[in-house]
Amino acid sequence: MLELFRKSVEINVASVVITDVDAKIVYVNGAFTENTGYTLDEVKGENPNILKGDHADDMIDYDDLWKTLIAGNEWNGEFYNKDKYGEHFWEFARIAPVKVDGEIYYVAVKQNISRLKLLEDKLAYLYNKAETLPPNGAH
Repeated sequence: MLELFRKSVEINVASVVITDVDAKIVYVNGAFTENTGYTLDEVKGENPNILKGDHADDMIDYDDLWKTLIAGNEWNGEFYNKDKYGEHFWEFARIAPVKVDGEIYYVAVKQNISRLKLLEDKLAYLYNKAETLPPNGAH
């Protein structure tokens, strides 16, 4: 059964990041490497904030994130990150504390939502533009 779970995580299209209690990365799956350009060897022992994009602090309340996790609760939210090559991207993340053999780990499952954010922006632009048009039939 353990092999089944391991393979499920490895082939997942969502990024999986596991950190220790000190927020040092101990595992990332292949989707993480595909999304960020970083391999496990490059990020092992690093804090996931190496991905933090420009102005990310303005978009996320990191104190709330950590208070939630330390209290033993799951946190959900969006990150504005930057990959190995400096390209920015959006991720929706679900992070949960997990206790294994008396040790606490944090498991993050993250989905790249950059295309969705782009479509939302385009839709908002088109909606605003449509609002400025005269009513149908007006001259």
